[in-house]
Amino acid sequence: MTNLDVPVVDTERLILRGFRETDVDGLFALAQDPLIAEYVTYNNAPLREACWRSIALWIGHWALRGFGIWAVEDRSTGTLIGRIGIWQPEGWPGIEVGWLLGRAFWGQGYATEAARASLDWGFTDLDVSELVSLIRPDNRRSIAVAERIGERYRGQVPFRSGMTGEWAITRAEWEAARRTQAG
Repeated sequence: MTNLDVPVVDTERLILRGFRETDVDGLFALAQDPLIAEYVTYNNAPLREACWRSIALWIGHWALRGFGIWAVEDRSTGTLIGRIGIWQPEGWPGIEVGWLLGRAFWGQGYATEAARASLDWGFTDLDVSELVSLIRPDNRRSIAVAERIGERYRGQVPFRSGMTGEWAITRAEWEAARRTQAG
């Protein structure tokens, strides 16, 4: 699969595009921040190697499922600022909208902008009835993004070796919000 098969989504300030092998350095740089690494599982692999494996996983997910995680690029600088997208690895409790941005890009609305674009793409291009976000209860910033894109807390769900919070939005809720924004 080539990156030509991964759709590109443009927003006002961002480009959501397929990952490339050359993104390893940018992803590795973002992952050096302890606050970022806290929310990412690296399975005890050397961090740079884990970043390469993650990119390979995300590219493979697009090939297997027809949707997946995008690289998030700042439109004005071309800098990789994180990852976002829609995915459902084996064993996941639902089709998830997930995001992670470098700390330098927090608090500027980038996560909400990219998450909203992902949500829109998911409901427009995929035949899904709902999308979820799996968020640890202590991750207040991600919870705020979930709320801004219209997701609502559903409760705790089994995830990996424990429980995590599930935030969700149905297609009907998304359509109603779009009508309200347009009207």
